[in-house]
Amino acid sequence: MTDRSSGDIGYGSLAELGGTLGVGAGTSDNVVNLDLYMSQELKYLHDLSLARNEKEFYLRVGQILRHLGFYEYSFARLGSKDEIPVPLITMPKGMNEVYFHHGFHLHDLSLQYVMTNTRPIFLSVIEDWVSTSPFSVEIIQQNQEIFKLLADYEYQDFYFVPVRAHNGNGTIMLAVATKDVDTKRFRSLVARNRLMLSAVAGAIDLVGTRKFPEVFLGASENRKIVLNPRPLELLSLIGPGDLKLGEAAEKMGISIWTAHRQLVTAKETLDVSTTTGAVYLATKLGLIDEK
Repeated sequence: MTDRSSGDIGYGSLAELGGTLGVGAGTSDNVVNLDLYMSQELKYLHDLSLARNEKEFYLRVGQILRHLGFYEYSFARLGSKDEIPVPLITMPKGMNEVYFHHGFHLHDLSLQYVMTNTRPIFLSVIEDWVSTSPFSVEIIQQNQEIFKLLADYEYQDFYFVPVRAHNGNGTIMLAVATKDVDTKRFRSLVARNRLMLSAVAGAIDLVGTRKFPEVFLGASENRKIVLNPRPLELLSLIGPGDLKLGEAAEKMGISIWTAHRQLVTAKETLDVSTTTGAVYLATKLGLIDEK
């Protein structure tokens, strides 16, 4: 961790705090969580892939998050060096203008955290960490101003969900919030939807990258998906004339049992009864490349 006496702020303790809020479970629970995550992500991928244009895509994202109980959200691609035109943000325009006018984004610890971590974290955790700092350096002062700005607009807390970008370009971030809800109730809402929020974040990124690259990615970003969700990678490998299930499992470095479970999840989520049907529908929806 960086020596804070030098004026620099290290992020080791922030990462540790974020880690305490992850899904902790034993081996059997992890299997259940993984199955649930795969199922939810495929469901969201399916729903978002039905969007005929980017406007409908944004509407579908909002509907999914409102169904989970989150009416305020933003989505950002943090690895891109280009300006991204996607208006996936519901926060007040005036608040955003103040935020960028004062250059808060250059000092925001929440952004610096999610750019280098993939564990979700609450803004209140970062705020508590800042409040205990014995130093009054610029980055601490700037973040205190950020917290004040958010409070002025009646935001009690945020939950940041960082996920590795599917095109391999850094991380993406989904941030959700609710107004007029205290931190305790907000954390309870997040706890009920933790896996779903991660699944939504991944689905937004993958479908946006595949279907709407011209408005979703920066000009210099890679258009190719290099980090496919496991069930989709499996379907891509076992498409017509390709590998058998056992061969695909070996190529992916997973057991035949795990591959079978992922295939079952894919067929159930896509509502088809055959492997061929799952491959066909995933290809038609643009979730995997056409052979």
